[in-house]
Amino acid sequence: MADIQWRALVTKCSRADWRLTGFRSFAVMLLAGIATCPGAATAATATGDLQVTITITSECLLGTITDVNFGSHGVLSADQTAQGSISVQCTNNQSYTLGLGAGSGAGASAATADGRFMTLASGTDTVSYGLYKDSALSDPWGDTSTNLFSGTGTGSAVAIPVYGKVPSQTTPQAGTYNDTVVVTLTY
Repeated sequence: MADIQWRALVTKCSRADWRLTGFRSFAVMLLAGIATCPGAATAATATGDLQVTITITSECLLGTITDVNFGSHGVLSADQTAQGSISVQCTNNQSYTLGLGAGSGAGASAATADGRFMTLASGTDTVSYGLYKDSALSDPWGDTSTNLFSGTGTGSAVAIPVYGKVPSQTTPQAGTYNDTVVVTLTY
């Protein structure tokens, strides 16, 4: 077998190569395993293209929702304000709207300023409040076409502030009052 390999190597080299290197030099290199011949086989390369693709579809996600917490107060003789936020992430240039429902308080309305009600956890007393799109508390936030928040996605998550106000009112009995408002993201 070694004889066949040696013959193949010798066949690849022309007689001129033998004369240049000399038989003795060639034999020493062959025994050392480093024999090379000019014009012997060299590595070849081939190239091609690998296509890499992704299709981005229009999408929006609701992220973290930070509650509106008015804290603890005694008599409600002055307006109390607080702020929460809603995180929204939409594909770049995707338009969306955010609606805030009326809440679960009896008789609540998102269409009017301060028309929502927090209810005593263990009773029927209520505290009225409002949710707004602006810090001036002049633009009520609801769930109809006239009072939705509108935005355009940037591709990154954006925290949208929710401004709340408990107006001065007749103060009900002491206790914890709360409400749950449904957030609707439409795109």
